[in-house]
Amino acid sequence: MNENQKARAAVLLGNFFFGTSVIAVKHISPSLIPPIALTAVRILVTLVFFWSMYAMKPVKMVFIRKDI
Repeated sequence: MNENQKARAAVLLGNFFFGTSVIAVKHISPSLIPPIALTAVRILVTLVFFWSMYAMKPVKMVFIRKDI
């Protein structure tokens, strides 16, 4: 799988999750968990996911003086 195909697969996967999240929230939110708690869970899961991705391959950010 080349880089172009990986990028397309990532975009399609992102669109799938974005599209299905609305349907999932409609079914989960009113009966099982309040909307604010569901939002907090989604934020925490995303935070853990991104931290784990960063831990696997940390990136050193360098700011050039003219960019500031």
